Amino acid sequence: ALAKANVPNCDSSIKIIAEAARAQINFFNAQELSNLAWAWAVLPPLQGGQTELREALTSAVIANASSLNSQGLANTAWAFAVMSSPNLNLFESLAGHTMMRISDFQAQELANSAWAFATVRMKNDKLFDELGHAVVSRFSEFKSQELSAIARAFASFGHASNSGKYHILFAGLANATMRQMAKFKAREVASTALAFSNIGWGCKQEGTQLFEALAMSTKKNICSFGPHEISIATLAFVKASWYDCGLFQVLAPVAVRH
Repeated sequence: ALAKANVPNCDSSIKIIAEAARAQINFFNAQELSNLAWAWAVLPPLQGGQTELREALTSAVIANASSLNSQGLANTAWAFAVMSSPNLNLFESLAGHTMMRISDFQAQELANSAWAFATVRMKNDKLFDELGHAVVSRFSEFKSQELSAIARAFASFGHASNSGKYHILFAGLANATMRQMAKFKAREVASTALAFSNIGWGCKQEGTQLFEALAMSTKKNICSFGPHEISIATLAFVKASWYDCGLFQVLAPVAVRH
């Protein structure tokens, strides 16, 4: 409740809850463990006691992973990735159960899972094959934020866009991105541009329309770009060898102001 309500100045309450949760962790069911992990990922970090709770929570999740449904698996993987807790046994367990339940995953759950496993550098080709195959059949269901997350996940993990299903994956992501470009926020535009530049799409003929759309969106919405987005977008378009004079004339003064 505290996590969802975003209640300020609640450190003392959080510490009390953390101590109680750690003491009773073995009585939590799988869904409750997933909820606790999600809450701890979005709450502000505690000054003390967080490591002990995270370790207890990790062990409990591993023991109960088989009882997590698709939402629980996705949320738990996302939460531990946000908490920068790359426990190999935990993510191997979550990956195994994700593959077993992959047909149950909704679009957002696929996006969150791909992002989480890529963020912790999970080296499991079979897992990403399964996630990629599931994504390919669901392009129309993803929102802009989810498309951006999937592009970042597969690009950052080093999957080649010109090999088999990953070429189909990135081509589908590009088409879905162009269809929804008007809904993309500044951070999504910048990070998507960087993802596709990382796999060399800026230098490919099939990437021309995508980068034209990304450049146009950047110029049109430049006022909503902060320092972080400006930095990412500039790097992305340079890395993609996308030398649009009008684009850089827009980016440059904003970068100077920030």
